[in-house]
Amino acid sequence: PTIKDIIHLKANDELLLDSEIHWYVNGEEISERSNNTMFFYYELKKGDVIQAIVVKENKKFPSNEIIIANSPPMIKRAIMKPESPHVGSVLEVDAEAYDPDGDEVSFDYKWFINDSLFGEESSIYEGFKRGDKISVEVIPKDGDSYGKSVTLSKIIENAPPIVIEGRGGVNGEFYEYHINAHDPDGDELVYKLEEAPEDMTIDKDGVIKWKIDQDDYGTHNIKVNISDGHGGYVLYAIDVNINPPVTP
Repeated sequence: PTIKDIIHLKANDELLLDSEIHWYVNGEEISERSNNTMFFYYELKKGDVIQAIVVKENKKFPSNEIIIANSPPMIKRAIMKPESPHVGSVLEVDAEAYDPDGDEVSFDYKWFINDSLFGEESSIYEGFKRGDKISVEVIPKDGDSYGKSVTLSKIIENAPPIVIEGRGGVNGEFYEYHINAHDPDGDELVYKLEEAPEDMTIDKDGVIKWKIDQDDYGTHNIKVNISDGHGGYVLYAIDVNINPPVTP
């Protein structure tokens, strides 16, 4: 039995007739439970020794001793993070457990990719691609026993493009800027100017070109839409400063 269980005394009716029942925890009598064939005590702890003694006609009939066993922990809350995982994400579990005995609780994990066991670490960050089903079994333990596990699942979503700082500048009468971007899923990227001077262009590799003249001196705010064809995109902003040539 555990601290949550009701303990029952089993004896023949003849012995119990006109007798007294005394309950003991670790040798100390719990008087408020006397003369009851059922025993429940809120202050029980794991490892306590329980015994009942029936007294009849000044004779004592002790029961066998039982020891309060460990109560396994229970998961109160478990969430797989992040909410929308994609390639490049670190998948982990935010879990909270309760142990009736007050023991410290930790967790074991079993990660599955498309129902195949992948690992048993606390998190995973590789080995999956867009569309894969990721599941994790979360198992609580208190050092003595394991509690009931829970299983969480998510589908790996599309990852948006990633832009690293590009490079550019004026070369003669042309301004040129190279956008440095890649897609974690390996998708081909499409570049489109959202906000730009009328005669500015961008090619399929993310290279911006613009023939400038004296009317273009000043600061220009450029916005480029970079999309992956699967709903993922990023708006990349560039501040272009065109200064007049320095005359000697």
